[in-house]
Amino acid sequence: MDCSDIPSRTVLGTAQFEPSYGFDEKRGELSKDCRVTELFDTVSTKGVREIDTAVAYGQAHEKIQSYLIKHPNKSFSIITKFIEKNARERQSIEKLVSLQNCPAVAVLLHRELDLNNSDAISFARRFADKNQKVTWGVSVYQLKFAEKALQAPDCSVIQIPLGILNQDFVNSEFIECAQKKGVKVVARSVYSLGLIFKPLHFFNSFPPSVKDAMATIHEFSKGHNVSIASIACLFARWVGVDKWIVGVNSASQIEAALSCVSAENLESLFAYLSQQSKSWDSALFRPELWDDNFRKNLIINKS
Repeated sequence: MDCSDIPSRTVLGTAQFEPSYGFDEKRGELSKDCRVTELFDTVSTKGVREIDTAVAYGQAHEKIQSYLIKHPNKSFSIITKFIEKNARERQSIEKLVSLQNCPAVAVLLHRELDLNNSDAISFARRFADKNQKVTWGVSVYQLKFAEKALQAPDCSVIQIPLGILNQDFVNSEFIECAQKKGVKVVARSVYSLGLIFKPLHFFNSFPPSVKDAMATIHEFSKGHNVSIASIACLFARWVGVDKWIVGVNSASQIEAALSCVSAENLESLFAYLSQQSKSWDSALFRPELWDDNFRKNLIINKS
């Protein structure tokens, strides 16, 4: 398999810069500046050229800006998201836009419901109107909002939840439709907030088809010496999105996500997983729908 495009289609996620985000045992590591520098250095060396962030992600904006100012020979394009439409958010985004070594910026609505809010859309569009390197778009959860975004003539980027465990958008024609319109489709939640990495016994209470799928993934991972992180990213590549966001808590984790596998039966694995997903209730794998007990189990059940 030719994997030369994987780094350029991988987007580094920064939600993990918020110490309380996720369920990984290494969460909070990126609150340390030395870890952030190590991570940015690693992804730059590996060929990753884009970062996904948001004003809501703790100090992520500040850490990105600080790194790019201190390393003028490095460059990253940036996708960022806003919620409040206030002066603080505007100034934070403007600082990123002003960076010379930030060649492109996409400003996204962080809430899909804001597609019904003309003020929110105008807030995003103003950045694009002022600077040619800026585009605007939206991060969505539901297909109906993604389809609504396609009706906005100048919407350029749509983030969608997509992964092995959440294939609602795979089982629709949205990705192909968006790309025909020239809209970039970026997959997020490819790890389902870390659920994909849970041990097999964690899935004992899930439907049999989910347990069978996870067992197959683990077997493939061991048999072909490829990380589950890599399998998850290669699946996003297989379904045809333009790019996918990888959220990590360390440099070693991004290296695992960027590794490639040369396996003839990768196609059959993904076709099997795609078929299995058609019988799943995707709500099981949508983090925004998880209740407190489920989230608590994710943290407790690490072994």
